[in-house]
Amino acid sequence: MSQKAAILKHLQRGRALTPVEALEMFGSFRLSERIREIEKLGVPVQRTWVQTYNGARVRCYRMGHP
Repeated sequence: MSQKAAILKHLQRGRALTPVEALEMFGSFRLSERIREIEKLGVPVQRTWVQTYNGARVRCYRMGHP
């Protein structure tokens, strides 16, 4: 299964995903590019900022609403 397909499946299950999680779970160094590819398929993706345990802010992606 490709990274894009695995990430899409993860999002379709209602789960959120950050770049660090994408790297750990799917080996994806470029989550933002995979998200753009998924959006080109017509899938809405919602972006938010979340704060990590050490205070850093990172993007968080989840299925959006059309």
